[in-house]
Amino acid sequence: MAYIPLKTVKLFAAEFEKKLKGYTVEKFCHGDDITVYLLDDSLAILVQIVGYKCSLCLNPEQMYGYYRKNPFLECPKDGETYYHLRIEELTPNTIQFKFNNTKFAKEMEEITGINYLDLCIYFSHYTSMRDEYWRYRTPELEPDANKRINKLFPELRLNERCDQWEGEKYYFIVLEMEDSSGGIHRAVAYCLSKPHTYVNKLCQDWIRTGRIAGNSIENGITEREMNSAFASWSGIERYIESMKDLPQLITEFDESLWAGLVDSMTVHSKDRIVFHLTRGMEIES
Repeated sequence: MAYIPLKTVKLFAAEFEKKLKGYTVEKFCHGDDITVYLLDDSLAILVQIVGYKCSLCLNPEQMYGYYRKNPFLECPKDGETYYHLRIEELTPNTIQFKFNNTKFAKEMEEITGINYLDLCIYFSHYTSMRDEYWRYRTPELEPDANKRINKLFPELRLNERCDQWEGEKYYFIVLEMEDSSGGIHRAVAYCLSKPHTYVNKLCQDWIRTGRIAGNSIENGITEREMNSAFASWSGIERYIESMKDLPQLITEFDESLWAGLVDSMTVHSKDRIVFHLTRGMEIES
């Protein structure tokens, strides 16, 4: 991660402002470090320059001496202040404003020649899940950016704009997985994306990794059951393919075939026998 001087972070902020072209923009400033843009009298976006004190290693010249060759960098000094850029939606995005922070960081890398700027430029969407514990914290904006900005710019009416929001539209999806023994396992997932998009992505990742992970199925027991059902099919395709090589008509008892198919059998009576196959399936006769 680079030590970014103030002049360079101000450049990033100016470049972000260019991304707002096409909207009706009102601009609210507090000093040099806090700017709020109100787009189309709807979406409020905070752009904050965040400073932090530098604590260097013992050999900064060897590590960072090359900074002098880049006009957008300065050779860092212990105890000096360097900066990040924080961009945050303060109100619900009902105007379909689109901003790709990864792409923006890449553009800034091309302009400045500084690598890994996605570690120095942060962007967060407005969300209904605004837990104080997880929010990005700075001395200037603790404990809540909206509360602080409301005090600085009451004319923005942030609380009123947020209270009028109808909320995010969640989809709840019932997932069903049949295991190789015929047992049915179900789970309920939730998402903001369209259900078919979520399910397609979930299944692609499930097939690729062999398990559900990083999804919105909150119940751990249910998740394990779904993964177990999915894993029960492992090797079944190879098993079926191997069966295709067997002769179509078996005229005599084959011990190796029997051992490969049947794990055990239970005789309940002369009229009822249950064969337990090696893949967990059962056949009753």
